[in-house]
Amino acid sequence: MNRRPLALALLLLTGACLSPAPAPALRWFAPAMPPIAPAGLAAPVPLARILVSAEAQLGDRMLLRTSDVEFFHDDLARWIAMPAAFAEQALHDVLFGGGYCRDSAEGAELRVVLREFEGNVSERNAAVVAFDVAIVGPGGVRRTTLRRSIAIEGGDAASLARGLGAALAATAVATGEWLDESAR
Repeated sequence: MNRRPLALALLLLTGACLSPAPAPALRWFAPAMPPIAPAGLAAPVPLARILVSAEAQLGDRMLLRTSDVEFFHDDLARWIAMPAAFAEQALHDVLFGGGYCRDSAEGAELRVVLREFEGNVSERNAAVVAFDVAIVGPGGVRRTTLRRSIAIEGGDAASLARGLGAALAATAVATGEWLDESAR
């Protein structure tokens, strides 16, 4: 009996069984911001421009905090843009669209550093956004740090993206409220 065909068939089957499974696909997300109610301020703050930067660790991969000292990036969940771009858009939409600020060439400059843009799974599932904010104008420089945490349901990347949109909106609204208070 010729055992070659049988050995060849077993070799092919063994190779198929040992080949790696296909790699999971990358998934791309954008934070979903909820609608913002207008501030209704009588005197919006004059603002010349908004400059936004972000901490280096806030790249295009979702960042998760698992304890007070441990973070990891989700290699399969990516942002469609860098987090600083999301923060800049949120600030523009809330501050100008929400009536907190008005565009003015003579206005102050708003400088924002995005410090946190992460999911926090260490104590509870939460989306966390933090801004270091500085308003630079003729009266000098005023600074503050604003941080908002929004509970999220579900532990998946889509839930985190929705939660970060809400936290981004809440932090942008807090920025508008701080600007209004600072202008008085």
